[in-house]
Amino acid sequence: MEPPAKRVLPTGPQAGSIAPGPTTDERVCPAWSGKWRRVAGNLRTGGAIVGCAWLIWDKHRSFAVSSGRERGEVNAMAATERNGALARIKTAMIEKKMTQAELADAADCHEKTIQNLLNGRQVRDQTLFDVCMVLGLDFDEIKLAWEGQAGRDEPGRPGASKNVAPLYMGAYTRAAVDHYIGSYLTLRPSFTSPGAIVAYRTDITWDEEWPSLLFEERERLDAPYSHRGRLYVPASSMFIHLVSLTKGAMRMVTVSQLDQAGLMRGIIATLNKQRALFVPVGAPIVYVRKESFAGTAFGEVKNGARAYSEYQQLLVETIDAGYARLVSAVIDREC
Repeated sequence: MEPPAKRVLPTGPQAGSIAPGPTTDERVCPAWSGKWRRVAGNLRTGGAIVGCAWLIWDKHRSFAVSSGRERGEVNAMAATERNGALARIKTAMIEKKMTQAELADAADCHEKTIQNLLNGRQVRDQTLFDVCMVLGLDFDEIKLAWEGQAGRDEPGRPGASKNVAPLYMGAYTRAAVDHYIGSYLTLRPSFTSPGAIVAYRTDITWDEEWPSLLFEERERLDAPYSHRGRLYVPASSMFIHLVSLTKGAMRMVTVSQLDQAGLMRGIIATLNKQRALFVPVGAPIVYVRKESFAGTAFGEVKNGARAYSEYQQLLVETIDAGYARLVSAVIDREC
């Protein structure tokens, strides 16, 4: 089912920066994707071959979507999207401490029907509606996701609830991620000074305007390059993603979920300025939760500094413990 021709989805706060959304001009991509323009001959309604992928212009969201050469793959997306609806239903059951039998009783249906629903099988709209009412979920959003009309892994609109993130961000509730809210000492190797460690502060808050976890970097020596973005929390992964997206430029940090020691460890993929150019770089990164930053060393911490050994040990453990893996290509230069 196609969305209404004249439907205009809200772009959310700070459109074109960290709050993704569609654009009102069908010929121009939104700012978050780079604001590039649809040009006849490059992108056509039927798709144009670029390399080995098809680029298809999405007239409803005004950007080109990439798909496999086999058009049948598009139909398979609905099954993946249904997982977003199931994740929200299962999360709501956990929060309300309801078993399948209790949900079936409250929704006035057979327990086998609930089992079918939780296994992703088709159920009647009335059953889905009753389940949503019992769990306090928005039926229209769940229904759209269930049918593959919403929740794709692309930017869209925020959820109707101020306490639930959009489906494409993981459909997590504020209650489920409340423990992430706080301030973190952030450590990574310096991209310009060999052996040095860069230390700065990252604050994570809940944004009610565009329901989701929001991060913002502070205390960076290169303040103009401080990032601000959102947290993507997959329902079935031990890792989360801190993504900043501005005018087509993206930086992603993938780290482990917050552990009992207050640590999140993983890898950062970004661009770094080398002379006149920006080049892609990757490195281990650590987030250390802190209640107070009194006496904390920020900036570029070099060997011999008071905090250097502690910071270095955290980064070394990130690799040694398997939270991140740096792979180098083996190149035979004689070939």
